[in-house]
Amino acid sequence: MTGNEPQGAAAAVIVGDLTREETLLSLSETAASFHARRPGRGFVFALNKADLAAPGVYETWAERLSAAHDAPVLRTSALTGEGVREAFQ
Repeated sequence: MTGNEPQGAAAAVIVGDLTREETLLSLSETAASFHARRPGRGFVFALNKADLAAPGVYETWAERLSAAHDAPVLRTSALTGEGVREAFQ
């Protein structure tokens, strides 16, 4: 998190790129930072580029993040629209 997020944010969508492992590796740190700055507010992980990801990548990261953070993990694709609407509900 950059500290530039809206002060009144009720929740967050934390996005990782399924085709770039470095973004996935930073998701737990981002979630911990959000929780520290906005205690008691929820968040959801959106693992994006699902249409381009190698087989099994989403499942591996979804299981890991869900277990570590007790937070929903959505499979999303900006190209196809898969899961995007659900991420903001």
